[in-house]
Amino acid sequence: SRRLPTRLRHDTSLASPRQSPMVEGRPVLPEGEVGGWAAKFGLCSEAEPLASVKELPSYDDLNFHLRAASGAEYVLKAHNGIIEAGTPARLLAQNRFIERLRAKGLPVPEVVATPEGVAALPMAAPGAPESNQVAHIRVLSYLSGNIVPNTEPKTDAFLQTVGATVGKIARALEGFEDEGAVWDWDWHMKNVASACSARVSYVADGGGRGPAHRPLP
Repeated sequence: SRRLPTRLRHDTSLASPRQSPMVEGRPVLPEGEVGGWAAKFGLCSEAEPLASVKELPSYDDLNFHLRAASGAEYVLKAHNGIIEAGTPARLLAQNRFIERLRAKGLPVPEVVATPEGVAALPMAAPGAPESNQVAHIRVLSYLSGNIVPNTEPKTDAFLQTVGATVGKIARALEGFEDEGAVWDWDWHMKNVASACSARVSYVADGGGRGPAHRPLP
């Protein structure tokens, strides 16, 4: 049977950073400037620069895999501040969510803060691109793992392990409340019907709109 990878990640192979350059609010961060931000989090210095920087697939945000001189690996994330998920309140709520799971023994990344204890740094600066004026930088430790393609058949053992992990997450979050996590958006499962109905007009073929309506109540 196939073993569950250390970290499950959604298959984002089609969301290459080079295929989505026009996403509104996506921050601008050349690879050559990543080291400067990493230094703010204490990951490198002039004496010990990063060993490597590699851009990762992403869509709304920018993600970079970092390898420090020590060999430690991290993910530096430049968050799209135009969307609600990228606002400081949401980012800090995500950090608290991660820290809760980590404290309960779940295989999640570690939130990395600056030496001053700041976990999200603003990218706003005079002359910076407009999108950067509302963007923020976060750093997480990197967990190695394999992307599981959506189309790949899953064994019973694999699915059972996934189910067990989901159960552990549910148990770990019992009693967890965070005001920063109380919000709504189209991806919420309760909004599937209304979100799809509002977009049926984008189906150009009139004959194709019937099937688009069928799954909706």
